[in-house]
Amino acid sequence: MKTIFVITLVIMLSSCSLADTGEVAVPVKDMTSLSNSYTEYALPENIHQNQVKHYFTFDGTDFALALRQGMNTGTLDLPEEILNNQFSAILRGNKVTKEWDIVRTFGYYGGVLETLNPYYMWQDKEGGMNDEPGALYVSLVTPTGAGSGEGVEFLLVSTDGGMTWYFKQPDDSSSFCYYFGGTYGTMLFQEYSIDYFEWSKYLEMQRQLPASDPSCVEAKKLLMIEK
Repeated sequence: MKTIFVITLVIMLSSCSLADTGEVAVPVKDMTSLSNSYTEYALPENIHQNQVKHYFTFDGTDFALALRQGMNTGTLDLPEEILNNQFSAILRGNKVTKEWDIVRTFGYYGGVLETLNPYYMWQDKEGGMNDEPGALYVSLVTPTGAGSGEGVEFLLVSTDGGMTWYFKQPDDSSSFCYYFGGTYGTMLFQEYSIDYFEWSKYLEMQRQLPASDPSCVEAKKLLMIEK
């Protein structure tokens, strides 16, 4: 059984490689490892550098994802003024103003969702997820799972180059709502150097939840009113 799982994982990772999508994704270990194309943008005053763990470039446009410190992110070492008023966000590089524009924010709600965090971004060049070719996706994950690092995952999609984002609606084949992280943490992922946040990109390896699941329903309600 273990052998079958390993072979399946290898096939999935090969079919979803970064090279196939034309994606540039930079996991941040320290600012000196970043190219000038990312560091030339100024962050908004209400977002701290430590909140940003990944940068991306798609079709010449730069993006960054800012996390809100929560159960699954670990301590982000934020100053008190940010920690007390923090939010997570999708940022888009503005080449004219040289600033990171906030294009979508996610707040703190308490209750079942607690924290909405954008984990990872990718592009579907072929339109295989029933959206326009070149559509961008962001995985959004809550910390409401059974174990450490687990939660409920759902998708946002943009078809206008990352200017606007909307909830990926269920269709006949998928609810686009998943239980995230249950398969993360084995020796396989160390071998393939996939970090915790990037793992959310591999939807086939998450457990799909029905659209009627209470967490999926609640997430949809909140996303429909978020701006």
